[in-house]
Amino acid sequence: MVFGSQTHNLTLVFIVLEMILLIWQLARYFYRPGDPHRGWYILLLSLLLLHNITAAFFPDPKRTLPVLLQNGRLWNGVCHGLYFPFYFHKELELVEIRRHVLIWAFICISALPDLLCDYIFHIREPGFSYQLRLYSSGCCLI
Repeated sequence: MVFGSQTHNLTLVFIVLEMILLIWQLARYFYRPGDPHRGWYILLLSLLLLHNITAAFFPDPKRTLPVLLQNGRLWNGVCHGLYFPFYFHKELELVEIRRHVLIWAFICISALPDLLCDYIFHIREPGFSYQLRLYSSGCCLI
């Protein structure tokens, strides 16, 4: 374990390599700012790096940050997992997976948490706007 965290030595090697790749891609992006493909790749590397770093340090009850917020870092992994198919759809222009990207994004970000967290029963309550819930969950994709 590295630096008193839950990081394995191999994970640290990957974090260092991802940082080097990110710095290299940022330099190339600023050299050619008109390349749209580079931006998608930088976002992919950033999500991967953020997930690996936060997975190493959180959740840790010794930190001053509340454990509930520390567990919120799990959404990094969810966003990263949802971004992979979107990245391949955009970069490789795979039109066939567009439907799967949209359906699984809806299921993972909106429908599944609603079912698991018992929010589905709030639809029947007066004044509850399910469209607002769908809109707010769709904002996570942007």
